Amino acid sequence: MLAFIQVTLAAHNAENSRLFRMLLERVEEVQEAYAMTGDADYLLKAIVPDLKGLSRLVNETLLAHESVARVRSSIVLERLKQSARLPLASLTPWAERRRDARAAARGRGGGGSGCRPYRPLIRCSRMRREPASTVTLQWSACATPRMFAGR
Repeated sequence: MLAFIQVTLAAHNAENSRLFRMLLERVEEVQEAYAMTGDADYLLKAIVPDLKGLSRLVNETLLAHESVARVRSSIVLERLKQSARLPLASLTPWAERRRDARAAARGRGGGGSGCRPYRPLIRCSRMRREPASTVTLQWSACATPRMFAGR
């Protein structure tokens, strides 16, 4: 069962944050954790076997910890969308302005000068090219993502 949990700390100081982050490292049910703005200080994504597991996580682990003041949980009823695609199309206007500025600096004119259209390209050591709408993430042995996209 998938649940999202909002956590508010008892006090907002570096020591409390450090204690809470140490707690999160030990809790296997928490898959992802985010520091947030707004009402809650943290948003946790947790996977638990059932309602009893969620109750144990909230009551015996989170609320029992000295750094935590308040917890609110929501159970996921249905996943409506899941995607790993990056919104590369939003980079195109920025990339075109950058290309035009570079071309103007070299005295070649901008986008209206007959230059071919620019599409975002993220380069990596392998230089693998694919359509701009496709991004391939490859993980190395040190768990560093390598991203490839091209035209």
